[in-house]
Amino acid sequence: MAVEFASQDECYEAIGKWLAKDVPEPWIRIEIEFEIIAIDNVCNDLIRYVPKNKPGITRQFFIDDTDFSDYFFSLARLTSTAEKGFFRKCKYVIFSDGRYSCDFEYE
Repeated sequence: MAVEFASQDECYEAIGKWLAKDVPEPWIRIEIEFEIIAIDNVCNDLIRYVPKNKPGITRQFFIDDTDFSDYFFSLARLTSTAEKGFFRKCKYVIFSDGRYSCDFEYE
């Protein structure tokens, strides 16, 4: 079941905190590409980060927790519109100074 958030901003903040908590080493930037295949059921994600001590490379890590996926299902509900429906892909990027961006693709 999807987690409930009061706003998009609350959801963005929760996603960022989870990523920052689970990244395996100090980092400069974390990026997740999240794809919804079936809402509340099937998804695909790829999480990459740039280590602080090696800014020229990118590494990958995994979050194997359905609650984390539920954050994105909730975000899809919060950002959906009658015209576009739910996003199919979301690219969320957070920087170590707290800045973030989030872009969506619809089908």
